[in-house]
Amino acid sequence: MFRDAIWREYKTGQEVSKTPTNRYIAVQRGAVSLLATIDGYTREAEMSRAHCDLWRTFCCEPNGGGDPFTSEMEMVLYGKLTGMLNR
Repeated sequence: MFRDAIWREYKTGQEVSKTPTNRYIAVQRGAVSLLATIDGYTREAEMSRAHCDLWRTFCCEPNGGGDPFTSEMEMVLYGKLTGMLNR
Protein backbone atom coordinates (compact mmCIF):
# COMPACT_ATOMS: atom_id res chain seq x y z
CA MET A 1 0.00 0.00 0.00
CA PHE A 2 2.67 2.51 0.98
CA ARG A 3 4.75 1.51 -2.03
CA ASP A 4 1.84 2.40 -4.30
CA ALA A 5 1.40 5.70 -2.47
CA ILE A 6 5.10 6.52 -2.83
CA TRP A 7 5.02 5.85 -6.56
CA ARG A 8 1.78 7.81 -6.91
CA GLU A 9 3.46 10.86 -5.34
CA TYR A 10 6.81 10.47 -7.13
CA LYS A 11 7.56 13.13 -9.74
CA THR A 12 10.03 12.31 -12.50
CA GLY A 13 13.41 13.87 -11.85
CA GLN A 14 12.90 14.70 -8.16
CA GLU A 15 15.95 12.63 -7.26
CA VAL A 16 18.03 14.84 -9.56
CA SER A 17 16.47 18.19 -8.71
CA LYS A 18 16.31 17.30 -4.98
CA THR A 19 12.80 18.80 -4.79
CA PRO A 20 10.31 16.13 -3.70
CA THR A 21 6.79 17.34 -3.01
CA ASN A 22 5.32 17.67 0.48
CA ARG A 23 2.96 14.81 -0.38
CA TYR A 24 5.89 12.55 -1.35
CA ILE A 25 7.75 13.32 1.90
CA ALA A 26 4.62 12.66 3.99
CA VAL A 27 4.07 9.26 2.39
CA GLN A 28 7.77 8.36 2.57
CA ARG A 29 7.93 9.20 6.29
CA GLY A 30 4.77 7.16 6.87
CA ALA A 31 6.38 4.17 5.16
CA VAL A 32 9.57 4.54 7.22
CA SER A 33 7.50 4.74 10.40
CA LEU A 34 5.60 1.59 9.50
CA LEU A 35 8.77 -0.37 8.72
CA ALA A 36 10.50 0.86 11.89
CA THR A 37 7.48 -0.23 13.95
CA ILE A 38 7.46 -3.67 12.36
CA ASP A 39 11.20 -4.04 13.02
CA GLY A 40 10.84 -2.92 16.64
CA TYR A 41 12.56 0.47 16.36
CA THR A 42 10.03 2.37 18.45
CA ARG A 43 11.95 5.65 18.83
CA GLU A 44 12.67 5.89 15.10
CA ALA A 45 9.07 4.97 14.33
CA GLU A 46 7.74 7.71 16.59
CA MET A 47 10.04 10.32 15.04
CA SER A 48 9.08 9.28 11.50
CA ARG A 49 5.39 9.32 12.39
CA ALA A 50 5.75 12.84 13.81
CA HIS A 51 7.48 13.96 10.60
CA CYS A 52 4.75 12.29 8.55
CA ASP A 53 2.05 14.11 10.53
CA LEU A 54 3.84 17.43 10.03
CA TRP A 55 4.16 16.97 6.27
CA ARG A 56 0.53 15.81 6.06
CA THR A 57 -0.56 19.11 7.64
CA PHE A 58 1.35 20.99 4.92
CA CYS A 59 -0.51 18.92 2.33
CA CYS A 60 -3.90 19.77 3.83
CA GLU A 61 -3.31 23.53 3.68
CA PRO A 62 -4.91 25.50 0.82
CA ASN A 63 -3.24 24.54 -2.47
CA GLY A 64 -1.46 21.70 -0.69
CA GLY A 65 -3.16 18.99 -2.70
CA GLY A 66 -4.99 17.30 0.17
CA ASP A 67 -4.12 14.31 2.31
CA PRO A 68 -1.66 12.07 0.45
CA PHE A 69 -3.16 8.95 2.04
CA THR A 70 -5.97 8.65 -0.44
CA SER A 71 -7.01 5.02 -0.27
CA GLU A 72 -9.04 3.56 2.55
CA MET A 73 -6.39 0.87 3.07
CA GLU A 74 -3.64 3.47 3.49
CA MET A 75 -5.75 5.26 6.10
CA VAL A 76 -6.40 1.97 7.93
CA LEU A 77 -2.69 1.08 7.92
CA TYR A 78 -1.73 4.54 9.14
CA GLY A 79 -4.37 4.33 11.88
CA LYS A 80 -3.06 0.93 12.99
CA LEU A 81 0.48 2.29 12.99
CA THR A 82 -0.59 5.20 15.18
CA GLY A 83 -2.32 2.79 17.55
CA MET A 84 0.75 0.55 17.73
CA LEU A 85 2.98 3.50 18.67
CA ASN A 86 0.59 4.79 21.33
CA ARG A 87 0.68 1.60 23.40
